[in-house]
Amino acid sequence: MSRIYPSVLHLQVHLPYQQTVSFSRDANLENVINNDKNERTMLTEYFKMNETDVDARNYLYREFLHYYIWNKTNKKWTKRHHGNMIGRMYMVNPNEGEKYYLRLLLNYVKGATSFTNLKNVGNYVCTTFRESALMCGIIEVENPYHNAMREAAFFKMPHALRQLFAIILVFGEPGNVRTLWNDNFIAMSKDFAKKGITSEQLLINSVLLQIKIILEQHHRKLSEYDLPRLDLSVNQIQENLPKLLTEELNILVNDDDLRKIELLNENQRKIFDEIMDHVEKNQNMRVRDNQDDFRNFLLRIRNGTEPVIEDDMIRISDSIVIPWKNEESLQSLINYVYLVLPGQELNTSYFADRAILTTKNDYVDQVNHIILNQMPADPKF
Repeated sequence: MSRIYPSVLHLQVHLPYQQTVSFSRDANLENVINNDKNERTMLTEYFKMNETDVDARNYLYREFLHYYIWNKTNKKWTKRHHGNMIGRMYMVNPNEGEKYYLRLLLNYVKGATSFTNLKNVGNYVCTTFRESALMCGIIEVENPYHNAMREAAFFKMPHALRQLFAIILVFGEPGNVRTLWNDNFIAMSKDFAKKGITSEQLLINSVLLQIKIILEQHHRKLSEYDLPRLDLSVNQIQENLPKLLTEELNILVNDDDLRKIELLNENQRKIFDEIMDHVEKNQNMRVRDNQDDFRNFLLRIRNGTEPVIEDDMIRISDSIVIPWKNEESLQSLINYVYLVLPGQELNTSYFADRAILTTKNDYVDQVNHIILNQMPADPKF
């Protein structure tokens, strides 16, 4: 359980009259169509604010949440007087055409008052967003895909960059594929490099194998593109292993680190042997038979093949989530993990079988404080 500060809110990006409209299954469609709120979106109201508020024209769409608050109920922007929030536009793939160029313009043009206004370059009104982006000098004629990869590299994880690269190959016409590869190879391979892979060919293989999986889902092959050669002789022993084990085997262990095992004292060695015994028994990531779906979910995340929602966020099943509502949600999590705390203070195995992992030490202290307050005042361990 974790909270993010400042909060991040995604900003809608859509072409004229192509916004998403949500309504209940039993809603009257005529009422839905005639409801003027459904015509208002973050983007259309951003245009309106630029028309009426001179200050608003000083900010890009993605900067707007620093200075204005979005009222989801009334679908209106109002000036922010306290707090902070980060705005991030939804990612748009280059193969989406005009929507991609609209997003590109919103990243560079301040004070736009309408979709048509974004097409104005001087006294000339462009016919498309792409033409406007070209005339503004935002893109070069042949480089929309290079721009997409360059922008994504600022906030996307390497596995998401590989997915974007593969999508560009499948649906776009990137021209010089090898240049696109050379410009983005380091960014696409950072996660493999951090795992200790130092061989350049192994890094190339690791990236290409991930791209190959995505291409094959669209009935395409690596050989169709000007990409480096996939040299499986470098890791041919590993190619038939599950991806999870392949990644683990690619981690290089220093000989000096291995020799330090002999320096462990008696108690340390006992603990080490017990841990290794458990690792050997569970090395194939065995999960109980009735949890096959969850096991596959974890493996897809580990392999980078689980679909992501916009900025690399993964949708977690409601069955394993305790939603954050208020501070009582943390108590709900503790109740779920530890069930009944009173009476267990002397039962060391009870605590050894349970744990709550957090992202920060502050959260560790908070959880410990709550748990200790629910135990006897003077527990004797």
